[in-house]
Order: sequence, then C-alpha cells, then structure tokens
Amino acid sequence: MKSFKILSILFLSFFFISSTFAANKLSDKDKAAVKKTIQEFVTNLDKGNVNGVKSTISDKSTFVQVNGITNKSTQYTSDDYLSAIKDRSIGGWERQLEIMDVNAAGNTAMAKIQTKDPRTTSTGFVTLLKENNNWKIISCTLFMELNQK
Repeated sequence: MKSFKILSILFLSFFFISSTFAANKLSDKDKAAVKKTIQEFVTNLDKGNVNGVKSTISDKSTFVQVNGITNKSTQYTSDDYLSAIKDRSIGGWERQLEIMDVNAAGNTAMAKIQTKDPRTTSTGFVTLLKENNNWKIISCTLFMELNQK
C-alpha cells in the first residue's frame, strides 16, 4: 500500500510538473547538459564509481527505489546513497539507458528515464537543478520490475 501511495504521488507530481513545463523549453545547450549529467550519473553508478556519482548529484539529493518484484520501497539521502554504492548494495553492473523525455521550468528540469539489463527494467524520473552553471540531480525515483519473457 505504501508503494502505491508513493507511485500515486509521483505520477500526480509528474503530471502536474509536465503540464507546467510544457510552456518552458530548455535551450539545446542545456538539454544536452541535462542528458550528459544523467548519462554520467548512470554510467558511474553502473561502474560503482562513488566520486563520479557524487559529481552529478546535489548534497541534498533524495533517491527512492520502488522494487516491483518485492513490492518494497527504499528512500536514501545523498550520503546514504553514496554509501550504498560504496558497499556495492546499489549499482555495479552495466545497464542500457534511454532518456525518454526532458522538460524544464527556469533552472529546473525533469527527465523520464529507463534503464535495462538482461533481467530487469527500471523506469523513473530524475529532477535536476542548475547550480553555478552546472546541472545537478536533486531527486531520482525509479520503479524496477522483471523483464517479460
């Protein structure tokens, strides 16, 4: 039930933000920079590179992982997330990334992403903030499920 509430809130938030963002466009340069930040985040996470991940996130970032297999959700602060990467309880295997959509409002952006490996697919939303001319991830929420055979 808790996972359903989290997913409902995320869906409604994304719907509201998407409709708000519709009138706001990122410059091509900023859109490329947002995509590059997300790509670097996922690549470094896949490699277990804590410093690489740290360079793409804000100190106050939040992460939520909803496991559709176990129906459990886990929330992390930036520090907890980096510790989990260091301990290899998160990341450490290669996935394919697809950035499906990017929207913006002012110095914030949100992207819908999907990562796939041979066993699982994760779909989620990454929110970024432009700080000192650099895009940083401030939140990431992913829903993971087994691939259909």
